[in-house]
Amino acid sequence: MWENTHVRLLDHSTARNQAAAKHRLSPGTTIVFDVALSAVLIPEEKGSRCDACFRRSQNDLKRCSGCVEYWYCGLDCQNRHWRAVHKYMCKSIAKFRASLEYQAIPSHGQMDANLLSHLIAEHGDRLARTNAPSEDINDPLATFASLIPQHNADHPPVICTVGRTKNVPSDLLRALYNRFSNNNFIVHSHLNPVGHGIFPLASRLLNHSCIPNAVVVYDFGTRGVCLKVKALTEIQPGEEVTIPYFDPALPFHRRQEICRSSYNFECTCANCTYCKTIESIPSTHGFIQRADVGSLLLKFAFPDMHPTLSTRSLSSLPEQLFVVLDESFLPSLSKTFSDAAHDGPYELALRSGMELLALYLILYPCSYPQTGLHCLEMAKTAWNASVQKEETKLLVIATDSLSVLGQEGDAEDGPLLEAATLNELLQSS
Repeated sequence: MWENTHVRLLDHSTARNQAAAKHRLSPGTTIVFDVALSAVLIPEEKGSRCDACFRRSQNDLKRCSGCVEYWYCGLDCQNRHWRAVHKYMCKSIAKFRASLEYQAIPSHGQMDANLLSHLIAEHGDRLARTNAPSEDINDPLATFASLIPQHNADHPPVICTVGRTKNVPSDLLRALYNRFSNNNFIVHSHLNPVGHGIFPLASRLLNHSCIPNAVVVYDFGTRGVCLKVKALTEIQPGEEVTIPYFDPALPFHRRQEICRSSYNFECTCANCTYCKTIESIPSTHGFIQRADVGSLLLKFAFPDMHPTLSTRSLSSLPEQLFVVLDESFLPSLSKTFSDAAHDGPYELALRSGMELLALYLILYPCSYPQTGLHCLEMAKTAWNASVQKEETKLLVIATDSLSVLGQEGDAEDGPLLEAATLNELLQSS
């Protein structure tokens, strides 16, 4: 079985395998590192990011003079991308994206079409010489081909036809595409999506949990787009390393639906197992504006009424608070905070923001990205409201949580730097 410095691949009772910790892993440890087999930017980011490494640049990108469809941050990225992918597509890509067939595809299908076109352009010669490569976890293409396919997947979308694609068997093309929807990743920077990518090693190793002990972040650098799996909590030897395949704060029925339809399994994490025992969840109608629900939520999450990063088990949630699991409760509370944080009153923003933090600490594991980002937003709100005592406490929580992830995505800015700037303002005030 495969292993690296931190984890080894072991058998699993229901899944294909599991990645188990070889030794104790501290929060912030990079457990797995994976370079993208193929990655493409979403349309909204084209022209503001390098198509090879995804780094953002507003002024210094150089446009390919041949196809005028791709931008690069420098000669290194342009040459690397040219050799691997672009030279096989440059003469055809503009016509392909202007074609009626391509324009008729929904936006998510166009992303798949571009991703598959890149994959085949780079590996078409090898794929034309053989059937699906034999499984070898040290071979990214072979690992991707060995992943479990999506059941009842659609036929592959139209792709950019170049010399390399014409000789790839249609059944192999479909087999590769059938692994897209349940294995590929949305690449993000500070939780903002910037592209889609294929990361075969991460897909092969990591199972899902709604209470994950690790999370995925991305690095944009000289090696291209890279994925890092970071430990969120302390992971004990032998413990399985898990990541979330989707937002763990989604309602129970929606999480189960995604697991069944997209991944063909049933999540049996502690949160899902407990949610099965709840006979009914009260509607938020008539409850969302009632102060007693918010007060109960704060008392449950913060018994001493001081915010911390300590999470509370969902299974210990009192019945009076089952209403917070209603699918409309979290979005409504989030909107209340967001509106008040921008337009006031700040007292409402701080109150609703603290209730939202309490809910996050029930639904998310410790140091989850949304929690750190939310605490930073609350700290900025407290600054605007001139509540320095609250601002200091929230800023410490935000920094502690975000430091677990470290610099990720666009390293030249982001929440960690925002927190440092706000701390400097605090110190000087």
